[in-house]
Amino acid sequence: MLQHFSANIDLVNHSSYRQLKLHKSNAHCDDEKIVIRPSLATLIGPVVQGCVTAIAVLVLVLGLDTHPLWLLGILLIVIIIFGPTTILSLVYAIAGTNFLMEKDKSTCRVQQRYFGLGIGTQEMIPFDRIDRFQIEGDYLTEHASGDLRDVVSWQIILIKDNQKQFEIASLSSPRSLAPGTLKTANSLGILLANMSHSNLVEGDIPHWAMDN
Repeated sequence: MLQHFSANIDLVNHSSYRQLKLHKSNAHCDDEKIVIRPSLATLIGPVVQGCVTAIAVLVLVLGLDTHPLWLLGILLIVIIIFGPTTILSLVYAIAGTNFLMEKDKSTCRVQQRYFGLGIGTQEMIPFDRIDRFQIEGDYLTEHASGDLRDVVSWQIILIKDNQKQFEIASLSSPRSLAPGTLKTANSLGILLANMSHSNLVEGDIPHWAMDN
């Protein structure tokens, strides 16, 4: 069921700054804009890659005269692959933005990332091109064995008027904590719909599906 939220209604403390913790990102929300940025946890991968690259460079430089050619070739490949991706990933983790909604400009920007590196194209979407926001999840999805998932995820989806979809954020949690993460997802959806004067389809867990 589509729901429309008026900007005059104060929902989930919309008049004050809020930070919502998402999957590998945080949503920073105030009266003028909503920004979804990578969390500090995304620095772990680039830091590890950087250490591997630094060690490979050190071994390559110190062993030019002693190491076999095949080992030098492997080290060079590691440096060529990990070097640029490490820099891109670090920049994305520190200064990247996944999503930006600005009230005064009546637009939002979605970063379409490739390979998780924070590189790609940005889609500019005016508010009047937004059909709705929608919260989707896999709470009722079963494994091939017929058992329900132990880890449940929720996605906040932006759907344009041409039905093109963008996943702008997601949350994951153990099944027992799914109602709490769904509440966070719905809260972010309400903030987005409220600021952009858009419709919202909230996520829901049927009462009959709740674990005892």
